[in-house]
Amino acid sequence: HTHQVIELPVIRPEVTHWRLHQGQCGSCRKLRKASLPPDQTTGFGPRLTAFVGEMSGIVNVSRSAVQDLCASVFSIPLSKGAIQKMINRVSDALVPHYEAIGWVARAVPVNHLDETSWFTQKVKHWLWVMTNPLVAYFQIHPTRSQAAFEQLIADWRGILVSDDYSTEL
Repeated sequence: HTHQVIELPVIRPEVTHWRLHQGQCGSCRKLRKASLPPDQTTGFGPRLTAFVGEMSGIVNVSRSAVQDLCASVFSIPLSKGAIQKMINRVSDALVPHYEAIGWVARAVPVNHLDETSWFTQKVKHWLWVMTNPLVAYFQIHPTRSQAAFEQLIADWRGILVSDDYSTEL
C-alpha cells in the first residue's frame, strides 16, 4: 500500500537589494552615481515577469486578478501599471518569435485556416488561426473581414483548407 500527498513548496519572493553609491569626482567635481546592470533596471525579474505574462496573455486573467494573486500567493504587492509594464515587456520579447512563426506558416504549400469570436476586454474581436503540421499562427483582429484574412496570410499563396470561409482573392 502506498499513499502520496502532493504539496506546493512555500513560495517566498527573492529580493535583491542594490545599493548604488555616489560620490564627487576628484577631478571634475561632478557628482557621479553607480548604475544598475542593464538586466536589473525594471525592478521585476524574468520569472515574475514571465508569470505575469503567462497569466495575462495565455490564461487571460484580468489585471486585478493578477494583482490579487501576486499579493496573496507571493506576498508581492503590484500596481496595475507595474503589471501592464511587465506584460508589455513579455509582448516585446515575443515579437521576433511571433514573426518567425508567421514566416514558417507562410512558407508551406498547404494551410488550414479558421476564425472564431474572441472577447478582448468585453469587446468582440476575432481570433484567426493559420495552421499546418509545423506551426499554428494566431492573430486577433477586430473584424471577421477579408482585410483580416489578408493580414493573416500576407503574401502566402497555396492550398487553403477551411470550413467554407468565403473570400475572393
